[in-house]
Amino acid sequence: DSIRWEGDNSWLLLALTFYKEKTGTTNYDHMARAIADWLVDLQDRPGAELSEQNDYGLWYGFDFAGTNFVHTKCIEGNLDAWAALAPYPDKAEARAKLRDYILSKYHPDERRLQLGGDWEIIDSETVAWSCACGIAPDLLALDYATNHIVRVTSEITGLELEGFAFMPDDAKAGRLEIAPTIEIASAYQALGKPDEANRWMREIDKTVIESSVYPGTKGFAFVANKTRWPNDPADLRRISPHACSWYIFVCEGFNPFMIGR
Repeated sequence: DSIRWEGDNSWLLLALTFYKEKTGTTNYDHMARAIADWLVDLQDRPGAELSEQNDYGLWYGFDFAGTNFVHTKCIEGNLDAWAALAPYPDKAEARAKLRDYILSKYHPDERRLQLGGDWEIIDSETVAWSCACGIAPDLLALDYATNHIVRVTSEITGLELEGFAFMPDDAKAGRLEIAPTIEIASAYQALGKPDEANRWMREIDKTVIESSVYPGTKGFAFVANKTRWPNDPADLRRISPHACSWYIFVCEGFNPFMIGR
């Protein structure tokens, strides 16, 4: 029952582009082209079927059945699409307009991109991705993120560490979600600041746990402390593929947003 949204499809397009670069196969060209076309079809532009505000931002997507339109815009998904469409010369104009839309949501007084076209909030993931994509003005967005650093004690390992709260409410609650801090490290890495990247990776190392499902393997939970689900704190116990994947990216010096560029 999940939504068919721009972000997941953009990541699949990045993966297909990467796979073709590494293998040379053309087996998935049709799928990749269909995704690229579908993403541009979501663009709110004059004359488009989904034209409304004509600001060139991408709409969120559709429900599981593909019939009901999700009437909002998300900067995170727009960043994903901007990166994923890079290998397609015929999408260059749409991509340039999309970049203008994303930057129209940049708040220079607060040095941040807002999370959505309709949401005047921020999350550290959007901060990180805007820098790793190469779309944010140098380090300004990361300057903003430093206002949301929290110091916590991991409820699993008992070690004290610092990291970036996911959203302002998490910062107020003193909750540390692990993946966003790794993604901030990836942004520092992309911006040529390896010492800063390594600093935050060393902090995250303090949260590594043994998998309860696969003996002899390790990873990172969703949160270091203060579960979001008091009645079933699975986010403290369960390994997060999201966090683990980004950790491997940073360790390998790999920026997924640069695939195809």
